[in-house]
Amino acid sequence: MKKCLLFLGILLVSVVGTNAQSVVFGDDFESYDVGTNLAEKGYILWEGGATVEAQADTTNKIAVCTPSAQNFYFRRVFSLTEGKSYTFEVSTKSPDAKNHRVVAQVGTRNVQSELINSTIWKKTTLKFTVGTGETNVTLWVYSFPVNVVHLDNYKLIDDNGVATKISDVPELSIKMFPNPTNDELHIQHNSKIISLNVYDISGKLRETLNDIYQEQFTMDMKSYQKGVYFVAVKDVNGNKSTRKIMVH
Repeated sequence: MKKCLLFLGILLVSVVGTNAQSVVFGDDFESYDVGTNLAEKGYILWEGGATVEAQADTTNKIAVCTPSAQNFYFRRVFSLTEGKSYTFEVSTKSPDAKNHRVVAQVGTRNVQSELINSTIWKKTTLKFTVGTGETNVTLWVYSFPVNVVHLDNYKLIDDNGVATKISDVPELSIKMFPNPTNDELHIQHNSKIISLNVYDISGKLRETLNDIYQEQFTMDMKSYQKGVYFVAVKDVNGNKSTRKIMVH
């Protein structure tokens, strides 16, 4: 059954092989308390909410997405590497047998599944290669019309990486404070930061900073409007991590 592991942030392992895979990000929702609001855990929700619930027929936990309007989006933003191939996997079902779709938005293009209206669990697998200028990738599930969707085993896989046990992939040591902020955001890492991207809650890229090469960096947030943002950092070792920041 499911491994009770959760990775918050974006984890990237070194590439030393070509035919194996490695998990970049995996969430089976087991490490959350029942009732947890997933909008507070790095997921971007639009026109509705998503909470962690226990399945009635098992002890497993899942994400239950409940729309408040015609269309609902459950998304997470990643900053990936040009020229590399990835796989997006997620299991979904619709209790009401209404339509939903799994999508990988790679830059400005969509790689998407057929419409899904299954009342039993269905695993969808999408494969894509990141082209030039397409490093901003959003993985999402889109439901319509007014359709409750259950999600489980949301996973991003690096197809170019080394087969690595999930337990061997470390959590990146990075701090961003104060949070919330309306002035400066201080970023500290145990390795030199080389670049930084800021995305708004819709997944739109708002700012890019390159050639930083510092372990401690201060970012000016005064020009940002109030709201939720995601700061994606890349270090000199190729590791990437994302944190949610509130501007008030």
